[in-house]
Amino acid sequence: MWKALLKRATVEQWQAIDAEYRQEPLPSQQAAWILVVAALCLILPRYFGSESAVRGSAWLSQLTADWPYPRVHGNVYWALFKLLNYGLLPYLCIRLVLKRPLRDFGVRMVESRSALITYASMLLVIAPFVLIASGTQAFLRTYPKCAGAADGLTPLLIWELAYGLQFLMLELFFRGFLIFGLARSVGSLAIFVMVVPYAMIHFSKPLAECLGSILAGIALGTVALRTGSIWGGVLVHCLVAWSMDLLALYRTGHLARILFG
Repeated sequence: MWKALLKRATVEQWQAIDAEYRQEPLPSQQAAWILVVAALCLILPRYFGSESAVRGSAWLSQLTADWPYPRVHGNVYWALFKLLNYGLLPYLCIRLVLKRPLRDFGVRMVESRSALITYASMLLVIAPFVLIASGTQAFLRTYPKCAGAADGLTPLLIWELAYGLQFLMLELFFRGFLIFGLARSVGSLAIFVMVVPYAMIHFSKPLAECLGSILAGIALGTVALRTGSIWGGVLVHCLVAWSMDLLALYRTGHLARILFG
């Protein structure tokens, strides 16, 4: 029985995606454009979008010199940079090269009970692993992603809002631009093309999270294409990420200090 359920959740879903999305014959110039733009989007933050960019740039350092909560500046910059590489560049490709509306890339709401059940199930599956991982030293060395979030309630809120925006941009890029764009040429294979760079951006994370990103990427990509929307993935990603930060702060005693003084 479990084999039949697994096949229904994976292979049959990918076959349905192929039937619904694959339209362009190979080789496709559109697919080539998507992959070249994606490569550029992934290169830019490596050289210009890191947390250290604020310290390494004279004008950024001067601009933020009088801003409060200096320990969150670098991380907030890292998150906001995603507006450029995960947001603006794919948007320009979609509008100027592919000439399609954003709706065709998963930017639409889906009021589907089955979709809601799917995303809720994903959260229930992930939650125990997050709880277990939060007790490990590797987890506590990594989270919260922004060390300055432990400085007080205001910097915590500033950081988590920026962190959520970053995940919105991430889903727009990986589960929107990449898979919806490529699925019209290669069908469900677009999910597995997307998973390669998605796993690579997790190289700095603990091994379990890095390996888990492969399964998470396949699951989120499959559900996005089957529902036609990225918004459930945005919600799942934000809730998981926020809970990981809060669990790390709780485990180290910082959360009680932030909330109760």
